Amino acid sequence: MALNRAIAIGQRDGPRRGLEEIRAIADSGRLTKYRFYHASLGEFELRRGRPKIAREHFYAALDLARNPMEPRFLHQRASACGAVDPSQSC
Repeated sequence: MALNRAIAIGQRDGPRRGLEEIRAIADSGRLTKYRFYHASLGEFELRRGRPKIAREHFYAALDLARNPMEPRFLHQRASACGAVDPSQSC
């Protein structure tokens, strides 16, 4: 899958490159409904030092969470970005 490849490149070459690869995926429109797409963007944005943007991606992933463990993890990642929006709940 192209997203896995993009994440691997970002792990190897840094968050900026990972973001470039994710955004270059030809079928990225379909990925907007995939929670790991948003979580990946959040991780790379956080690593780039852009916590506000990262938090938005983690909340987008949270809206798509499918099992009880995912919201917990995504709330933790959003918390790592700084103040958490109290209107967002698990």
